[in-house]
Amino acid sequence: VDGELAVRQVTQLAMSFDHRNIDGQLGSMFLADVARVLSDPMTGLVWS
Repeated sequence: VDGELAVRQVTQLAMSFDHRNIDGQLGSMFLADVARVLSDPMTGLVWS
């Protein structure tokens, strides 16, 4: 922040999809939605 070192909470998300059933792009979009809800829990209340 402003050129200073800062401590922050970080996590890595990974999912595995069977490409015979789920297209990789759809799986990627789902994972992005999960990350968005985790980063801002209020998003989960008004998920569209």
